[in-house]
Amino acid sequence: MIMYSSHIRVIDPVGCGCSDCDSSDGKSIPLDRATPEQVVRMLIDGMPANDTGETFDLAVHWDLDDRHSMTDVRPGRITVTTPGGRSWELTDITDYRWAVRYR
Repeated sequence: MIMYSSHIRVIDPVGCGCSDCDSSDGKSIPLDRATPEQVVRMLIDGMPANDTGETFDLAVHWDLDDRHSMTDVRPGRITVTTPGGRSWELTDITDYRWAVRYR
């Protein structure tokens, strides 16, 4: 299931050392410490907010067997990459309802 830490409101640039990122109860996290779930939610839902300054590529890999149509498809995994070589992969996608909007 795509989980997301509700207290994180902003993903900041890699290596950000601001007091909010450094605090255990802060509302920001630097990109290099963000979880795959946080990065995916940032790109799909806009929360946490994207303050990274990065460009992202997001790929949804769909699971479809030969007996079903595209209406029965389910996302199998999500891969996020940056031109600089950072990547995240989210494979536990049991809450796929958000993906239907993007087909």
